[in-house]
Amino acid sequence: MGSTPLGCSRDISVEEGLKIANIAEDYQRSLETAMATIHSVKSVLGTDEGEVTVEALDSITHTPAVIIREKK
Repeated sequence: MGSTPLGCSRDISVEEGLKIANIAEDYQRSLETAMATIHSVKSVLGTDEGEVTVEALDSITHTPAVIIREKK
């Protein structure tokens, strides 16, 4: 499980790409509504996996992308 690097504005090594993906994953995990697996739904949404509604999903913060910039 983890974040998937989708792109970079310059050539980078695989190792640097993984480092960036780990930064994004750490951010995702820091959110109060982080769900590592589908089994986390109950603790975050207060419902079983099979009872998730659109309204329940709308109630949480979802960060589909994390943009990471190098400090200069």
